[in-house]
Parts: sequence; structure tokens; C-alpha cells
Amino acid sequence: FTRLGSDLVGNGRDGIWMRSPSALGFILSESATWVDPGVPYVMDYRLLVGDEPGQFDDVELVLEEGVEVRFQHVGATLAPGTLTESVAGTSRGKPGRVIANGTAANPVRLVGDTEVPGAWGGVYVGFSDSGSSFTHTAIEYGGSDEHGAPGQGAVVLECVASPTVSFSQVGVTDSLSYGVWRGRDTCRPDLTTVTFARNALGNLGGLP
Repeated sequence: FTRLGSDLVGNGRDGIWMRSPSALGFILSESATWVDPGVPYVMDYRLLVGDEPGQFDDVELVLEEGVEVRFQHVGATLAPGTLTESVAGTSRGKPGRVIANGTAANPVRLVGDTEVPGAWGGVYVGFSDSGSSFTHTAIEYGGSDEHGAPGQGAVVLECVASPTVSFSQVGVTDSLSYGVWRGRDTCRPDLTTVTFARNALGNLGGLP
């Protein structure tokens, strides 16, 4: 969505509902920019960023300042670079990235819809992530697995090389598990400006 000209308030629930068309979730297969329409985007399940079957072009989702995305399912994730496809018997990753362009005055907010710890899974940065960045972004009430039990973390890092994902002035709060979980030794982004609060198992988990 680049611009929305209509008034989206005054409904039973104000928001833009994003329905998952497949069992995997909502697959964003073309680059897009989501602006702040004054109401949240509401995802019923996963939001996966990667190309359509048979294609491996890089796909980018830009979240402009003030955007709020709410996730309704305990297993929902915002997941760039996690999709794969078998080519000649070999699994090949589909590159994708999320660019969250929050500001101090108008942060991007990624939040579980019910606003309780474990209301959604969280941000999952896959091994085919192609340069995601999160600036002035709040990641709240994540940390659940597919069944509502504590998962790995509200942010899971499986990227191949640390420069591919960056965090600046990011808050990770109210996770049912860890705040950030690092799953690959090669994935070491700078977390010095990430703030943590009320994460049930601690702020950092996984590989040291």
C-alpha cells in the first residue's frame, strides 16, 4: 500500500485485515511499501517475505514511520528470508528483507493483537535475509511457538552473516520466552541500542 485515500475509522473494529491465502500464511512476493493509514494492519497468521514459486528475486517490505502491524495467531511471525524451494533436488532460499523506518516520534510497532506475552511468535530473520533493518521499532508480546508455549524468542536470528540485519533504537518487550534468540554463530548484529523489558526467560538466548 503506497497511499490510502479513504477514512478507515468508525467501524466495528478499525484496521486493515490481511487474510492468509495459504496454510503457510500471507506471502508477500512483490516488493511493497506500507504507509501509516491511521489504523493498524491486522495479520491473521504469518507474514512471509519472499518470491513466488519458481522465482528467486529479492523482495522488500518497507514499513514507514507510524505503521502498526498486529498479529492474531500465537504462531504468527514476520519472517523475511525464510522461504525455500527445491531446485534440482537442492533446497534454495528466497531472499527477502523488511525495512522498518520508524522515527522517535512515530515508531513502527509490531505487536501481538491481544497484548499478552506470547500473543504471537515475533520477528524471524531467516538465513536468506537480504538486509533487513529495524529502526525505532517496538516488538511487543511475542515469544510464542505454534501452540502458544514459550518459543525461542520474540526475535529469532538465523541469518547467515551479521551485516545482513541491523537494529537501531529497537525495543523488545513482554516476550513469553527470550527477547532475542541467536541461532547461527555467523549472525551477530549489533544489539547495543536494543532495549529489553519484561521478557520471561531473559533478554538474550541461544548461542553466546
